[in-house]
Amino acid sequence: MRTWLTYLTAASMILGTAPKAFADGQEKLSSLLPGLYSTVWAKNQSPFIEFFDASPDDPKFEGQFDARMATVRSINEFVGIQLSTVPLGSSGAGFSWQFNAETGTFDRTTNSFGPSFTERALTIGRRRLGLGFNYQHSSFDKLQGQSLRGNEIRHYTGLTDTELFFEDALDLRLSTDTVSMYVNYGLTDHFDIGVMVPATRVSLKATLTTHFGTKAEGVRPDDESFIDSTTGTAQGVGDIVARAKYNFLARPGGGLAAGVDVRLPTGDAENLLGIGKSQVKVYLAGSNTVGKVSPHFNGGFTASAAPTTVLDVSQFVLHPPDELSYSGGIDVAVTPRMTVVGDLLGRTLRGVGTLQLAASGFGERFREFRSVDGADLNLLLGAAGIKFNPRSNSLVSANVLFPLRNHGLTDTLTLVLGFDYSF
Repeated sequence: MRTWLTYLTAASMILGTAPKAFADGQEKLSSLLPGLYSTVWAKNQSPFIEFFDASPDDPKFEGQFDARMATVRSINEFVGIQLSTVPLGSSGAGFSWQFNAETGTFDRTTNSFGPSFTERALTIGRRRLGLGFNYQHSSFDKLQGQSLRGNEIRHYTGLTDTELFFEDALDLRLSTDTVSMYVNYGLTDHFDIGVMVPATRVSLKATLTTHFGTKAEGVRPDDESFIDSTTGTAQGVGDIVARAKYNFLARPGGGLAAGVDVRLPTGDAENLLGIGKSQVKVYLAGSNTVGKVSPHFNGGFTASAAPTTVLDVSQFVLHPPDELSYSGGIDVAVTPRMTVVGDLLGRTLRGVGTLQLAASGFGERFREFRSVDGADLNLLLGAAGIKFNPRSNSLVSANVLFPLRNHGLTDTLTLVLGFDYSF
């Protein structure tokens, strides 16, 4: 009973944290990046007048500013969708039980403790309960293969029929800390229901450095530069996910199961804590056991609620895409108390748009991001980890996630720690 009270108290403390945002002027996190670019554009009146004999409001620059802000808004929404849909781990129980009528006890159905980010076909067992949590830290360092911290994300402004331009270089520090609490309950030996509730803290610091340059010489770092920055932090409950899974073809190690996940828009999308729309995912899970090795796979489709029509193009509204997902791997029962897991996790975000590097108006040498509307975004992650049974029906786990493609927003190495207990 004391263990129960400890878990419930910790969960209530974390989930009871009200959503909060701490930013310059209490701004929403989603407004920081567009606001920074707009502020820098407005502040650089004197340099514009000096070098171009015109202000930033001059019609000669209007198209460049509009194109830049469209790309910045795309980056902002790109970040918002990916931050809110990173893999949080499987809510499936590490222990799977089946009632033995002859002995009147529950027996474990497999020696493996299962995968960490993929659902297996096994269910927890009738009237069994699993509680747990995962802690995940991500410090994102690349966007479409370009460093977020090396001033590699650049934009150029000037008169294309002259040698002169300004270069804006972005340094973006973006990190998340997420604690995901989950509950899994077996209604029958073949039917599980569950819920996962993430509590997230997002930190963002953006610095924009403006340099003067020429086509012939490029940017001269020793010349005078203008530096502006903004910071913000938000924390609160993210999007809650309700889950159900039915094993319709029972076999040793699992067989086949069908599942559905319903994502509720409980997170604050404007603070990058949620996607702002509901989603429904249906999937097929398969797993098997051959000796100590248990292969598993998932394939699924996620349908998103219709996007909101926005008349004000400056307004931040996420448009969660439909998604195809697939994953597979193996878990190996190295010993009765330890399982080693390896997975591949693939996602195709349909029509979400992407970013690509293209030559600016000042030539191939000076490349900048352009948004590509309507394109699919293909993500592929690797996962590896261990699960260990220290005593009784408890499990501790440690996993790492790493990108296998330079697509989207990526973190070189994401650490995920977990604990769950079966009753």
